[in-house]
Amino acid sequence: MVVMALAVRAGTMDLGAFVTELRDEVLFLQRTEHPGVFIAELEDGERWVSAFSTPEAMAEFTGGVEWVSLRGDDLMDLVPVGTNVVLDPSTPHSVAIESIDLPKPLLEADDQSAPRSTAAEDVREGDERGRLDGC
Repeated sequence: MVVMALAVRAGTMDLGAFVTELRDEVLFLQRTEHPGVFIAELEDGERWVSAFSTPEAMAEFTGGVEWVSLRGDDLMDLVPVGTNVVLDPSTPHSVAIESIDLPKPLLEADDQSAPRSTAAEDVREGDERGRLDGC
């Protein structure tokens, strides 16, 4: 995944192809108290989800928080419409994926008529959960 991220940054891999490949990768995110993903809202109103290629990369950035692992396709299902994703922030291979480049959901954000799953059914059974303190 890091090699692909570097290729995106170098311009030798298309961002769309990277997003497609990311769907099959295992990613690590900050664990939330309730089903869903941790979203950071910036002063300008932009919303971002940080995803990490390894628990160690996450610990280096966050200083150590509880984490959960899930597949990229599950992450993309959980990210609310209009929210961006950044892979391995503050690293040489960091890749920002704006919401417009993420796969589109079947329902719009304001469509409340259809049932929604919760956190990819509470993050797939068997996925790792853990805590890793700073590297």
